[in-house]
Order: sequence, then C-alpha cells, then structure tokens
Amino acid sequence: MSRKRRRIFSREFKLSAIERILAGASTKALSQELGVDPDHLLQWCHRFRIGGAEAVRQGSFRVAPHLGFDWTIPGSEGQFAVAPLARYIRSIGYAPPHFTDINQVQFHPVIRAKMGEKWLFSMFEEKEIIYDMLTQGWFVPLDFMVHWQALPYLSIALGGARSLYASYPQYENTVYGRLSFTF
Repeated sequence: MSRKRRRIFSREFKLSAIERILAGASTKALSQELGVDPDHLLQWCHRFRIGGAEAVRQGSFRVAPHLGFDWTIPGSEGQFAVAPLARYIRSIGYAPPHFTDINQVQFHPVIRAKMGEKWLFSMFEEKEIIYDMLTQGWFVPLDFMVHWQALPYLSIALGGARSLYASYPQYENTVYGRLSFTF
C-alpha cells in the first residue's frame, strides 16, 4: 500500500488562494482546480481572518529533546529504582492567537518502589517540575502514583499531584489514572 505524499504549499500560493475565496470563488471549485483539500483552504482563510497574512505560514511546532536513564539501586534486589528525565521544550514558528508559546526545562525525578509482586509506588512519573524561561517562574508539584499489575499485560494506576511552589502556576491539585497494555 503506497502512502500519500504530503504536499507543502508556499505562503504566496496560500495567499493567492485566500484572495480568490474572499473575492467570491467557490471553495469546492477552487479546491478541484488547485488540487488542494477544501479543508486546507478553509483553514488558511480562518488563519488569515484571525491573524492576517502573517498567520499564513508553514505552521508552528515544538521541539523537545530529552535525556534520561533508569537505574536500579544496587542491593535492593530490584525493589527500588530511580529514572530521572530532563527535557527542554520550545515552540518554534508562528504562534496563532490560541497557541501558547513554550520555552521550558522540565524535570521528572522519578523514584519507584515495588510493594510486593503486583504493586508499585512511584513519584514524579506523570507530573514534572517546570522552570519556565519566558516568565522565569517555577512550578514544583508533589506527584505520586500507585500501580497495580492486574494481568501480565494489563496495569492500572491511580495518581495525584499537589502544587508545592508555583511562581509559574499550573494547577493546585490533580487526580489522574492510567490504563496500560503491554504487548
């Protein structure tokens, strides 16, 4: 089965198509003429109406290189482990009005402790410590999660987090769950 190749349209091409639609051209007819999905044409027009010509670009994205490791504490017979993860995340490109610009360092100082055959307690696995470089603010939660290995291929977890320090606020309290299938 062949994959459909993604086409990239220049800003000038998009602006020309928008101009024709705003002048009264049919979206369907223009779509067929240009070989462009009508949803793309409508999206380009929407961006143009919100942010003008500056909003009609190649788009925006985020990069997030990260580094981590998993280490079982010697002598604990596999009962205790640490798995810290550090990530730098940054927005690149045009940010539409509803888009949040991000420039952060995030850190998960993950700590895990097995509690018997089927139970595991972990900290900082889901919610991270954040330093926001745009506001120069910190967010430090206390995060914990309890995992239950229901079947060899099914794990169910319930966790919660509470804000300890927040010069860059995210939330006060949160409760979350996770259902994991291993195959």
